[in-house]
Amino acid sequence: MGEMAVQRGEAGAEVVSPTAMIDGSVRAVRTALDGGGLRDVGVNPNQRSTRRCTGPSRL
Repeated sequence: MGEMAVQRGEAGAEVVSPTAMIDGSVRAVRTALDGGGLRDVGVNPNQRSTRRCTGPSRL
């Protein structure tokens, strides 16, 4: 996961968003980016939530 984040950062990504729900995944990505000299690339922990809509949606 860290290697892929570094590849994305080197390709020009400003932010990477790991979606794997593995303990320590954000830390691993941040460590890999820092180790690759990509301190300006942000990490956004993408937390997915699903919601079942059975009627009108109220926000």
